[in-house]
Amino acid sequence: MKNQDFWDEKHLMCFLYLSMALSDQVITPEEKRILDQKIKNLLNIRYQLPEIEQAKMISELQKFVNLDNDSQKELINMLSKKISLDTETYCLLVTELDEIAKANKFVSIEAHSFMYFVRLKFKKDYPSRQASFAA
Repeated sequence: MKNQDFWDEKHLMCFLYLSMALSDQVITPEEKRILDQKIKNLLNIRYQLPEIEQAKMISELQKFVNLDNDSQKELINMLSKKISLDTETYCLLVTELDEIAKANKFVSIEAHSFMYFVRLKFKKDYPSRQASFAA
């Protein structure tokens, strides 16, 4: 895969949000509403990205979101080696992907598979949430 030089954490997060929504090939109106809200919150609040840059970034990501399943997995695998997520960001990512997947009222097998793959690739040796409660 070429053209990954521009990828950073915000590109990765948006790409994964979009990919989760498209994992079952159908975006319902409710899923679109939730997806748009999640991306807006991510880019406006977390990364303070101006709207013109947001539109440019989403446009850049469109060609990657529409990759076939194997190419998309190859890209995610490569990005997991290039972009390291801290514990807070990883937890945010998993929570947001879960909410996007559940927007259809049921979670498709494709969404389950996508989430499993993302967790497999990005879960590093993050401290357990249970360990923090034990202290």
